[in-house]
Amino acid sequence: MATVEKKNWNCEAFSKMLNLKFLEFDNMMISSSPRILPNSLRSIKWSRYPSKFLPSGFQPNFLISLEMPNSKLVRLWDGRKDLPYLKKMSLLASKKLTTTPDFSGMRNLEVLDFQFWDNLVEIHPSIADLKCLKWLLFGFCPKLKKIPEFLGQMKNLSSLCLFGTSIEKLSLSIGRLVGLSSLSLLYCKNLVDLLSEICNLKFLTALGVGGCPKIDKLPENVGEMECLEMLRLDGTSIRQLPHSVVGLKKLNSLSLGGCESRLPSRLLCCLPLSYERKAFELASLGGLFSLRKLDLSNYGLCEEDLPSDIGCLSSLEELKLSGNNFVSLPASIGCLSKLTLFWVNECQRLQQLPDLSKLISLVDIDITSCTSLKMLPHLSSNCSLVDNKRGYRQFNCANFFVLLCSGSLSLSLSPPYTFSFLFFSFLYSFFSLSLVSSTFPSVYDLPENWFKPKNQKIGPKIASSAWSDFPIFFFKNRTKPDWTG
Repeated sequence: MATVEKKNWNCEAFSKMLNLKFLEFDNMMISSSPRILPNSLRSIKWSRYPSKFLPSGFQPNFLISLEMPNSKLVRLWDGRKDLPYLKKMSLLASKKLTTTPDFSGMRNLEVLDFQFWDNLVEIHPSIADLKCLKWLLFGFCPKLKKIPEFLGQMKNLSSLCLFGTSIEKLSLSIGRLVGLSSLSLLYCKNLVDLLSEICNLKFLTALGVGGCPKIDKLPENVGEMECLEMLRLDGTSIRQLPHSVVGLKKLNSLSLGGCESRLPSRLLCCLPLSYERKAFELASLGGLFSLRKLDLSNYGLCEEDLPSDIGCLSSLEELKLSGNNFVSLPASIGCLSKLTLFWVNECQRLQQLPDLSKLISLVDIDITSCTSLKMLPHLSSNCSLVDNKRGYRQFNCANFFVLLCSGSLSLSLSPPYTFSFLFFSFLYSFFSLSLVSSTFPSVYDLPENWFKPKNQKIGPKIASSAWSDFPIFFFKNRTKPDWTG
């Protein structure tokens, strides 16, 4: 974050700058407040504007851009102000403003950014007459409960952000925003319904209603939104998608994870395998040929909840199934030829994975805390169990030790990754394999070639008590030694 400097600036100097066109104060706190600003200004960018009001005689008829983030303004001006050339108004994080200005004299506005207004409670109805408006941003305005009616004038509006507001319902006129391409309703915790009129937005490409726990269904005709590419439904109470969703031919990202009403994962892992819970119903996904990202994390899904034809998603690149109740997964997952990321971490009842050896594009698989896993997956030579961003991946798999000793786990993956153990004082700089909080059987004689590079001696054999609940991490190699075995 840039350092904010305090400056002693004599704002009386503005009275002599009669032809000033561009004014910018960035990351600077001015001690005095201006009594006058030049009417000749075309662009104002003043971060942390120090006064509660703009100068009373300020009438910048040719102003094009007004940006005053983090200002101390409590009101812009009273009544109508004619600013016919103004295209952008950004008052980001102006926390003391409670209402927007009258927009009737700003007919050419294209961008309005009023995000992070902690106390905004009212939007002037004249906003509906802004025919040129393209971006309307009210994200993170927690006291905003109502938005004006859209009167059909705002046909050029392409992005509407109501992220984190307190709105309870959408206006029926939302369907008149025919040019809208992005609608964010994320974390509108009081929003109770998605109107069917929203499906009139034929050019909408991104719809986010994640984090809206009172939303429990999508409109039945959601499949009519033919241009939709991204749909976020995570953190809602939606239990079933309408069958028309397969009509979303351009959909490439679908997020359904994180439903709040599911049972806690710690409880789920203790339930008997005969326990049946229909947490969520998915129709066949085979029609979503453009889908690239699918997130079904933390939905309490069982294996019968996942469509067997999931392998028909021929464009799928990322599949996240973390935190669910699967015991097994559909074999067709092994047919997702473009899959690059596959996460099933925290699936504590998962006992086996499908054959992944043909997924040559797969480079990231996460099986962290799959404590019931009985066999590790067969992977292509391109895939690594190492988290490349952190350099390691921590596991919690109670059966890892048994897998190693039974030979089910191969100790050689594709270069540059090689497996070694961390134990006692043998703290090599190239640790890779990990066993975390595992409980091991009685006593095992571990082969020496699991622990040492060539020509290096190793300590005594290890008793099981030394390994019990011993934290070991999975590290990316820093060096590449020549291992035996």
